[in-house]
Amino acid sequence: MLSALVKRDDLQQANALQQTSSAAAGVAGPAVAGVFVATIGAGWAIVADAGTLFVSVVMLSLIQFRHVPRARPENWVRDLRDGWQDFWARDWFRDLVIGASVFNLLYAVYLVLGPVMSRRYYGGVGAWASTATAAAIGSVLAGLVATRLRPRYPLRLAVPLSGLFFLTPLAFAALLPVPVIAASAAIGGGMLVIFTTLWLTSVQQHVPDQMLSRATSYDWFASLITYPVGLAIAGPLAAAAGPRRVLLAVGVLLIIETCLLTAVPSIRNLSNAIPAAAADASGASGASGAFGAPAPVRDPDQLG
Repeated sequence: MLSALVKRDDLQQANALQQTSSAAAGVAGPAVAGVFVATIGAGWAIVADAGTLFVSVVMLSLIQFRHVPRARPENWVRDLRDGWQDFWARDWFRDLVIGASVFNLLYAVYLVLGPVMSRRYYGGVGAWASTATAAAIGSVLAGLVATRLRPRYPLRLAVPLSGLFFLTPLAFAALLPVPVIAASAAIGGGMLVIFTTLWLTSVQQHVPDQMLSRATSYDWFASLITYPVGLAIAGPLAAAAGPRRVLLAVGVLLIIETCLLTAVPSIRNLSNAIPAAAADASGASGASGAFGAPAPVRDPDQLG
C-alpha cells in the first residue's frame, strides 16, 4: 500500500519519520499508561488503549491510495517461488537478512538477560527501565538525524552503525554504572533506527514493485524466525555459564557479525541511485515509488 503514497525520492525521509514517531510512542506510551493506571485504574487504561486502536482504524480508512495496477494473478505457489527467486538472487538482500536472523537471536538473548542483570546486580527494575527509556530517546533523536542523511552507499554506513548495539550487552557484562549502560543503550537504539531507515529505503528502491510484498515477507520471516530461539536458549545458557559471560559472548558475536557483513562487496557497494528499471516501472504503474512510508525496528527487520 505504501508504494502508492510516497515518491521514491521521499522514501528515506518517510521511513525516518515513521521510525521517529514509533520511537516517540515508545517513550510516551509507558508514561501515559502509568498516569492512567494511577488515576482511572488498569482496566480502564486498557479500554482507553483499545480506543486508540479504533482511532487508528478510522485514520487509516481515510487514506486515499493511487491505483496501482498489478500483473495478472498467478498460482499462489508460483508467486511464492518467483518471490523467493527474486529475493535469493539479490546478494546484498539475502546476506543482510541472514545477518538479521543472527542479530535477532542475539538480541532476544539480551532482552531476557538484561532484566536479570538489573535485578541481580543493580537492585531491581530501575536500571532496566533507565536503559529502555534511554534506548527509546536515542531512537527518537536518531530518527530526526536520519531524515537528513543522504549517503551515496547507504548500507556501507548502516551496517557498521547497527553493530554499535554491542555496547549495551558488553556494558552489562562489565557491570558498568547505570548511566554508562543507559548511554550505550541510547547509542545502540539510535543506530538501529538509522540502520532500519537506510535498509528499508534500499529495499524499497531496488526491489521491483511487483516483487516488493513477497520480498519483504521473506525478509521478515527469515529475520524473525530465530527470535523465539533466542528467547528459549537465554535461560539455559545463563544457567550454564552465567548471565555475564553470555552477554559478553553476545557483544563479541555482534562485533564479528558486523565485520563480516561490512566486508561483503554487494552490501558495501549498493548505491542509493534508483535503478532505471524500477523508476520506469514506477512511472508506468502510476505509483510514486516502492513501499513509501516507513516501517518498524525489526525493526527490527526488522532488524531488520
